Amino acid sequence: YFKAYGFTEGAFNVRLSALQNDINRYILLKNTSDSVEKQKEEDKNRLAELESEIQEFCAEYHISEPLTEDKIGELEKDVKDYTLADSKYNDNFNKAKKLKEEKNLNVRPVKSEDNESQSLEDDTNQLQQRIHKLKQEISDCETQAEELDNLNAELEKHKELLNKYIEKHRLLDLTQKYLKEADKRLKDKYIAPIKNKFVSYAELLESALGKKVTITPSFEIRYEHSGQEYSEKHLSAGQRRICAFCLRMALIENMYAEEKPFIILDDPFANLDRNHMDRVKDMLKKLSEKLQLVYFTCHESRAI
Repeated sequence: YFKAYGFTEGAFNVRLSALQNDINRYILLKNTSDSVEKQKEEDKNRLAELESEIQEFCAEYHISEPLTEDKIGELEKDVKDYTLADSKYNDNFNKAKKLKEEKNLNVRPVKSEDNESQSLEDDTNQLQQRIHKLKQEISDCETQAEELDNLNAELEKHKELLNKYIEKHRLLDLTQKYLKEADKRLKDKYIAPIKNKFVSYAELLESALGKKVTITPSFEIRYEHSGQEYSEKHLSAGQRRICAFCLRMALIENMYAEEKPFIILDDPFANLDRNHMDRVKDMLKKLSEKLQLVYFTCHESRAI
């Protein structure tokens, strides 16, 4: 199964984790690809609509195509000039209408008095100053409006990015959940029985080693000394042989649930001193009560 996907080396749980990561990456990339293709189609339709609007605009205002940057700049300038002129016209028209009503002028006066002329000139200057101030305010508002558009575009961009991160986070959470469940099922099915059998030998190990020994889910042997746990690397070669022997015995008990095999031992405790060897003899005698052990040795000091 793993070979079909190119995973030929490493533990099964490691290969499974790598394969699940590849699957999740494939799903994420596939969704991204579909989203990009959909967006391209929408952009294509929108582009066609805009090109149609441009053609209608050019036909209405007798503008030759294509629209270059220079032509667009001229159009923008013409629109601004027209808008400003139209605004001035309406403003002056309303002012003239109001002046007629205030002065009760049905016809144009032939001649104005000097004081009236001066007053009109003052009013004109004030209006020009006001127009200049309003132009400056309009320019500031347009600048702020452009900045607002940029900020809104940036906000939409970050919202889209946030949605992608949320989806990625959801997928990672699901992946982590399923990996933990798979790891637990794997340990419950394969590791826990061996660990439980190994624990059943703990009492025999303590008598042979003089230490309290346990095993981790990754089959690392640990022992307790002075209230602290240490790795088996701190044990002597003979003590590690005893631990390895008991781990193999735990494996054998799980492999042969019904009929137990006989065990052949080819002097596995050659590195033990006399004191530890005596303890191992006691341990093997207890094991021989329920298993048949064939023990070979080349020296009488280790004979049982």
